Amino acid sequence: MGGDIDMKLCKRRKNRLRVKNGFKATVAVLLVSGLTISAITFEKEVVHVQAASSEAPRVKAELGSVIALENGDFENPTVTRSANWQTFDANTVPGWQTTASDNQIELQKNNLGGITAQSGTQWAELNAYEVSALYQDIPTTPGEKVRWQVYHRGRYGMDTAVVEFGAPGNVMIQQAEMVDGNEAWGLYTGSYTIPIGQTNTRFQFRSVSAAGGNEAIGNLLDNIQFATQSILDVTGTFSAPSTKMQKSVNYTVRAANMGGMPAANNTFSVKIPVELTYTPGTLSSANTVVTGENYDATTRTLTFQTGTIKKGVAIDVVIPLIGAEVTSAATPDTSVTYNDENFNDETYTADGMDDSVAVTSNEIPTITGEEETILQPNEDFDPMSTMTAQDEEDGDLTAQIQVASNNVDTSQSGIYEVIYEVTDSDGNQATFTRTVIVEEGPVITGDSPTRLNPNVSFDPVSTMQATDKEDGDLTSDIKVVDNPVDTSQPGTYEVLYSVTDSDGNQATFTRTVIVTEAPIITGEEETRLNPNVDFDPMSTMQATDKEDGNLTNEMKVTSNNVDTSQSGTYKVTYEVMDSDGNKAMFTRTVIVTEAPVITGKDTVTLTQGDLFDVMDDLQAADKEDGDLTAQIVVLSSNVNVNVPGTYTVIYRVTDSDGNSTMFIRKVIVKAIVNPVTPQSIVIQPDVSTSERASEKTVLPKTGDRSSLPTGVAGLAFLALSSLLFWHKK
Repeated sequence: MGGDIDMKLCKRRKNRLRVKNGFKATVAVLLVSGLTISAITFEKEVVHVQAASSEAPRVKAELGSVIALENGDFENPTVTRSANWQTFDANTVPGWQTTASDNQIELQKNNLGGITAQSGTQWAELNAYEVSALYQDIPTTPGEKVRWQVYHRGRYGMDTAVVEFGAPGNVMIQQAEMVDGNEAWGLYTGSYTIPIGQTNTRFQFRSVSAAGGNEAIGNLLDNIQFATQSILDVTGTFSAPSTKMQKSVNYTVRAANMGGMPAANNTFSVKIPVELTYTPGTLSSANTVVTGENYDATTRTLTFQTGTIKKGVAIDVVIPLIGAEVTSAATPDTSVTYNDENFNDETYTADGMDDSVAVTSNEIPTITGEEETILQPNEDFDPMSTMTAQDEEDGDLTAQIQVASNNVDTSQSGIYEVIYEVTDSDGNQATFTRTVIVEEGPVITGDSPTRLNPNVSFDPVSTMQATDKEDGDLTSDIKVVDNPVDTSQPGTYEVLYSVTDSDGNQATFTRTVIVTEAPIITGEEETRLNPNVDFDPMSTMQATDKEDGNLTNEMKVTSNNVDTSQSGTYKVTYEVMDSDGNKAMFTRTVIVTEAPVITGKDTVTLTQGDLFDVMDDLQAADKEDGDLTAQIVVLSSNVNVNVPGTYTVIYRVTDSDGNSTMFIRKVIVKAIVNPVTPQSIVIQPDVSTSERASEKTVLPKTGDRSSLPTGVAGLAFLALSSLLFWHKK
């Protein structure tokens, strides 16, 4: 907790530390080489060696040389092994040395065997791999009184170790014997006065015995102190050199331990000066725990306690205060009583070096201006006119004036109030109320707004009248101050009128004139349709009007001669009217496109086995796209030239408008007719046969020709062969 402090600060504050008067009752006092020890009962009912007293003695505490050992709670180096223990070479353990032959120091951490460190998260085990001692050699000043403490614990049962002091290389003088079980940490404390001539002192812990008989296990040590007394340096500083009445300022009390031992039981007393006030329960600290707060309003004394302050650490406690009386210097009075941690024989008091703060007055700002303002009807009113604001500390605050309320309506005669506010940098607020009187004047009335259709005539004085309470009818005195209306251009215009009564009161009137716009019809100007498709004349069509919004449902088709069964160009006309009677027309061109044409033989006859070109003789043309032959696609074809039959081929072509044309071709595959040989021929020897035999005969399919003698010879050869075959059998 807190940050490190500069030890050099000790020198300039050493005379501000004192020890409270008290009485000492010593129990079983023993003097050994300047050491005072006594037996007491610890809260765990373990007998320890510790200095003890019931009241603090009268001892002069001065800031001399600070003696302190290093790394007393064994937090460095860090144990990283998952087993929760680790041995280190003594050269890597800050401050500590060992008598072990292997020069190893064993550190352990929380949860090893269910043990929790007494301070921090780690501790040391004296019996690392052998029975040994841990020690530090510390430069000391002869005659200095040193406090010491150590927490000891058994590992597996009752372990014993001794505390020994002396000059390095000389015989160590035993200061205490530590005997503890493994259930809790035992505390041992004492005081030691450095002997004459001993400028270096060895502070040593030596293992004597350990439960279980294993020389590598036993005697745990933690939170070791060997140091001169704690010395607190106390300062108080304000967060600002001055504050204002009823404004807060923080007073921070800092206590820095410039001595060696931790400072404990720190009780602070801060007397609050009458020029400042404190609100109980508002103490805070970011680096220590604050407890026991009490504020005595009669004595104006605030007391509280803080946590232990270790050597080289500073703590800060913030006390919020509020300015109560004007003064050039309000100074708190701070002191703290404390003792060395675990030593109640001496109680110290440190007086604080307290800062001062000035408390200045906190005047509220002032607002000045017209308290009553008279206005003519419709006169412009600037609520900030004549208004100013001043503050004693902030100066001119006119720019910060806020109009909190303003209901002035100069078009209506009457009495109004305007309320102003201004706040200075301290949060002080001032208010001001201004009365505004609007006198009565003439009144102009008329039609507003006025809506006009495009290009109509506009008379600016139509419907306008003026009257006055005293003068009566002033219509004839109305003047048109400005008239920008142009009915040829749709838009919103303002016509300004004025009239003045006999008292000079002027009235103005602004008339809004709206020249309306005709609606607009939008949609496809040219629509292309394929033949015979459905046509919705309202498709893509919309009608909107600036005033009426969407008029699509009001749109009418006034002409429509579209016939999608006939290609050609048609016209569709539309009309819509808005609520002002303005009409809009629209003409749409509809083109019914022509489909492409496929030409070719619709029937093709093939002989079985012939080749068939499915695209043979086909052509496609379109009126817009021209030749589309290359775009012809075959949708289906079941032609099999090897099987006689009638087949169908279906073709399609599509033009750029999406129009498609189909074409169906019938394909006939005829069977091959084979030649026929007669089974028997009867030859008649007559003239007619001979004559016919001389005629040529065309053979089926082959186209070959033969003479009768050749046929007769063949038949004779066949008959002879049959006879020989029968005879052989």
